[in-house]
Amino acid sequence: SAGSCGGGGGGGGAASSRKSRRSTVDLDLSRLGKDGSKVADRAMVAFIKIIGEIARSKDLQDSDEMAQLLEERDNYRINMQFGLHSGWAIEGAIGSMYKVDASYLSPHVNISARMMAASAQYGVPLLMSESFVGLLSEIPKRFIRKLDRVAVKGSKIPLSVYTYDVWQWKEKETSQLQRFEFFVKNCESPDVFNKNQHEIPSHKRRISVLGAAKIIEHNVAESPWTPTLFLDDDELVTLRAPFTDEFLRRFSQGVELYLQGRWADSRIILEGCLVHPGLPHKGGDGPSRTLLAYMKNGGGSGQAYKAPKNWQGFRALTSK
Repeated sequence: SAGSCGGGGGGGGAASSRKSRRSTVDLDLSRLGKDGSKVADRAMVAFIKIIGEIARSKDLQDSDEMAQLLEERDNYRINMQFGLHSGWAIEGAIGSMYKVDASYLSPHVNISARMMAASAQYGVPLLMSESFVGLLSEIPKRFIRKLDRVAVKGSKIPLSVYTYDVWQWKEKETSQLQRFEFFVKNCESPDVFNKNQHEIPSHKRRISVLGAAKIIEHNVAESPWTPTLFLDDDELVTLRAPFTDEFLRRFSQGVELYLQGRWADSRIILEGCLVHPGLPHKGGDGPSRTLLAYMKNGGGSGQAYKAPKNWQGFRALTSK
């Protein structure tokens, strides 16, 4: 599988700036057989846990850097975007006599990066390809939402894209501090992930370096893996809580009508999903908003909510 992540901060107002850093890691899961599901499950959990940790991290809340940023921008918040895809890659040292980097070369690596970039287009922090979702075990598949079918640059074959729904903090009123307070209130035990944990020897622990001199050693633990974590973990359950079974069922209907070219019917359902009362932010559901905007433009034809005559059940993904 290939995983890409990008991070940045943003606040209210048009003057907000954004920086991002990206990294890609690749592993051929096809050689792992049944263990491929375990690797895929844990890869997805790792990204979801990062989203939750950012939302409730006291290290971030108590840092001098955060205090300064909040003084400059009242609604500053830290966000990260993630993309997950599975496929082959070539690993090697690439460069010149002046600089050599270990890197991975493959169209699949590029697709994972495009999944990450496109997550912002759908208003979700995590976007996954169908090849990755196919590796997941049955329990986490129950909570995956199909968003669209797209053709990405570098691939001739259209692929479906999915997300694992988490709270989408988009309204300007929601600050990093409010997110932290939400998790303290709603997650009885943020460390359920490490139930039955045992400490890692000190030489294997990870450290975080903040600024020029601050070094924080985090407690790192290992625990036995089980897919029932998606049912038992307070944080995983809390993050997806607003996205009810009824909401997911209705959205799925809307997407299928959209893919079939029945855009007028799809519009009725997705407009209902956009303003679903259980969703936590005023902007509505990001994926519903994206599909409605595309259909309103007629897929580029200008004929609102009418599929083009050459519609084949997928669209070109505009985000690189």
